[in-house]
Amino acid sequence: MDLTLLNALSHLEKPDGLIALPGPEGYILAVRPDRPTALERLARLKGRTEPLLLLGWDLPAFTPFIGPLPPKATALIKRHWPAPLILLLDQPQPSPETFSAWGPLKILQPDSALLMDLLSLNPTGLLVTLGAGRGTDLPAREAAAVYNTFGDDVDFVVHGDAEVLESVAPTVVRVKSNDEIQLLRSGAIVLD
Repeated sequence: MDLTLLNALSHLEKPDGLIALPGPEGYILAVRPDRPTALERLARLKGRTEPLLLLGWDLPAFTPFIGPLPPKATALIKRHWPAPLILLLDQPQPSPETFSAWGPLKILQPDSALLMDLLSLNPTGLLVTLGAGRGTDLPAREAAAVYNTFGDDVDFVVHGDAEVLESVAPTVVRVKSNDEIQLLRSGAIVLD
């Protein structure tokens, strides 16, 4: 097993473990969803400036945190995941109380080998993430920028500058409670 993944996993195991790694649109800060202290740490570090992005190994990994999805959203996921397609859920149910303060949630099964390896080794199969930028700044595109921005506030940084620079912007859709799908941003996935 890759030493970098082992290091990342060991930091995520800690009650307050927080790492940074390459994500779908730049570096992301990540914690395990079953670590309340880590979630609080993420909230303090980032503030509540954006919806959480939940990365999952597969659709069942999300179920304890978002509940069942409407049929059109489920069909969209089955057709396209794993892929750069983010679903914004206005009313996720039954998200843990810890998530409720964040409002809408975004979900994604990434098509990145690095992220999928990390998710497959994580007991929950899920990571709670936010972009690795301060406030409303765009996420860092290089590991060095993560270090410069967050320093010791991040336990471990998984280097993947090439992966970030080669990534294509994900398509983002909103899933409304009435099962309507609304395109918010065109990206790598073309929806018909």
